[in-house]
Formats: sequence, C-alpha cells, structure tokens
Amino acid sequence: MNTNVITALVRRNIKLFLKDKMTLFFTFLGPFIILLLNLLFIRKVEVDSLRQAVAGLPVTDALLGNLADSYCIAGILAVSALTVALNSSMTRVADENRHVADDFKAAPVKAWKVDLAYFLSSFVLTVALCALVLVIGLVYLAAQGMAIDAGVVLRGVGLLLLSCLSSTAFMTFLFRFFKTTQACGAFSGIVSALSGFAVGAYVQLSAFSVGMQSVLSLLPASHSAALFRRLLLGVPLAELPAPFAASLAEEYTFDLHFLGGMAQTPVQLCWLGASVAVFFGLNLLVYRLQRKKRARG
Repeated sequence: MNTNVITALVRRNIKLFLKDKMTLFFTFLGPFIILLLNLLFIRKVEVDSLRQAVAGLPVTDALLGNLADSYCIAGILAVSALTVALNSSMTRVADENRHVADDFKAAPVKAWKVDLAYFLSSFVLTVALCALVLVIGLVYLAAQGMAIDAGVVLRGVGLLLLSCLSSTAFMTFLFRFFKTTQACGAFSGIVSALSGFAVGAYVQLSAFSVGMQSVLSLLPASHSAALFRRLLLGVPLAELPAPFAASLAEEYTFDLHFLGGMAQTPVQLCWLGASVAVFFGLNLLVYRLQRKKRARG
C-alpha cells in the first residue's frame, strides 16, 4: 500500500474542513446548545432538584454541582462524537458537487485510496476535536474538586475512540447517498438540534416512555452517552449513600431499555462495537456496488 497518497489525501481533507468556517460552526452547534442551556437554566434546575432529594443527608453543594456538571459533559461528549463525524464526512459530498471527484477518477489514484482517505480524515478530525472536549471537561471537573484519577482518564479515552469510530463509520456510510451540500447542511442542522434529546443530554431518558427509550436506544450514540454518564457520574455518586446512588443511577439512565431488556455496560459496548462492524461492512458493500456500476458505465 502506498501510504504517501493516502496521507496526502487525508491532509487535504482535514485542511478543507478546518478552512470552512460554516461547517465548523455547525459541527459545534449541538454541543454549544447543550452547554448554553445548562448555563442558562438546566444546571440550576438539576442542582435544586438534587438538593431537595438529598435533604437531611450530609451532601455538599459542590458535590451536587459535580453531578450536574458531569451529566452535562457526558452529553456534550456523546453529541460531539456524532456532530464532528457528521460534518467532517461532508467533504465527500462537497467534492462531488465541485467535480473534484471526477479529477480523482481521472487521476492514477485507486478509488479505494480516495475512499479510505475520506474515512481516515473524518476519524482523525472527530478524535482530535472530541479529545479536546474531553480534556477541557476533565480539567473543569477536576478544578471543581472532583477526583479524576488515571483510570477515569484511560477509560474516557477508550470510550472516546470507540464512540468516534462508530459515528465515523455510520456517517461515512450515510453520506454516500447525499448528492448536494445543501441537503447535507439541512441534515446537519436537524441532527445538531435533535441529537441532545436523542442521547438524553437535555432531559434524562428516564423521563420518556419505555417505548420511546427503546427506540432511542437503537442509536449507538445513546449507548455512548450512557457509558459516558456512567464513567463521569460514577465519581461523585461514589460519595453518596449506596441506596441513594443506585436511585440516581437509574434516574440518569446508566442502563438502557434495549431490545426488550436492560442494556448494561457489556451490552452497550458490544452494541457500539457491532455498529462499527456493520457500517464498515455496509461501506465496503456499497463501494463494491458503485465500483461495478462505474465499470459497466
């Protein structure tokens, strides 16, 4: 494999993404909405609700703030993995619209290398930008007095990589079927607005009906959000009495209603891993079908 061509294409795709200010805006629109709503009222409502629930227990306001902040950051991480992968995958469609893809087809560059470069550039961008969000989030929580140890960091990095891989595989597949950048932009706006609800970043999924929870749990991003909640909220919950901590874990939907049962960590990780395998397979299938179609044409 000639990695020089692939590396050059990956760099080119990354530069194009970073130069597009509108795409960057929509990339962080979803996470920004979550952050803004938390700053405006969700955090206060959450802390006030927790304060009433723990009345009589030796719980500090700082601990309650850590719970609310951890919930917010978990949602931002899950949504970021989705929206960064989405917007960084639009380079393929933009190239088609500008007929750059025709230049690739005419050039002595294998089609699979161009395809792989689209995926790798999207994955690199998604990991890099989400890693920045993770670092900022962990530093903020540590500054608020939360005990962030090496185990939390390492598990966070591992979960981040899996979430980014799942989202990138899905978005790479999805954008094979988009024909215009206008359609991409409209889709990006819808996802940015609704993804926070879908993963439970605004309102706990436990507030929805069991049927709605079961539908939303089909999304790999919902499992990513639940795993991030379990990781980050697990630290302050460990300082609470066990029965109350278990009640809050249920309210914050660490476990998801999924395919008629309750999905805990092993199932959630398997679902994320399965989504990677499925969408990798679908990408490969569509690539081969398109290659045969071009050969006949």
